[in-house]
Amino acid sequence: LKKQNKKLEKENAKVNKRLDRIIVQGDRQHKQFEKLNEELESYVNVIDDHLITVSLDKEKNITNVSTAFSNIFGFKKKEVLDYHLGFLLNKNDFAKIEVELYETIESKLPWNGELRFKNKSDTLIWTDTIITPLFDEGELVGFTLISEDTSKEKELEELKSKQIANKEYDQSMLEFM
Repeated sequence: LKKQNKKLEKENAKVNKRLDRIIVQGDRQHKQFEKLNEELESYVNVIDDHLITVSLDKEKNITNVSTAFSNIFGFKKKEVLDYHLGFLLNKNDFAKIEVELYETIESKLPWNGELRFKNKSDTLIWTDTIITPLFDEGELVGFTLISEDTSKEKELEELKSKQIANKEYDQSMLEFM
């Protein structure tokens, strides 16, 4: 009985050592996981603060927006939740691209292009936008819209075009005289 007891104690000690190693390894992995999670959260916060993002359900109703969206568009998150994406888009532009946009995203492909939205005060906001469909086990469950505000660039382009047109007009007037 003493022999069996010693043998069991040795086996128990081995098992305890293995368990201790497993626990230490688990603690290390948990710390690594926490560190990665904090890093990921940091990235998410940067994206949230600086990138216009909109989450949509499969009917294209807004389910979430980023802080950058709220700052640029002037809407609080709760003011746009459950609204259809179309209420933010410039109606004239949307009518032109609606078919292409919906055909592309409904065919499970991302759509990329230029869109004009309107903010809370009805000011037009130009964006370079990508809309990506989201799937769960092959079934469409929603969309993610990521946009960059390109309004300032558009304003500069328009200003340059006007300057060029003015120069051409001035040149033609000089030639005429």
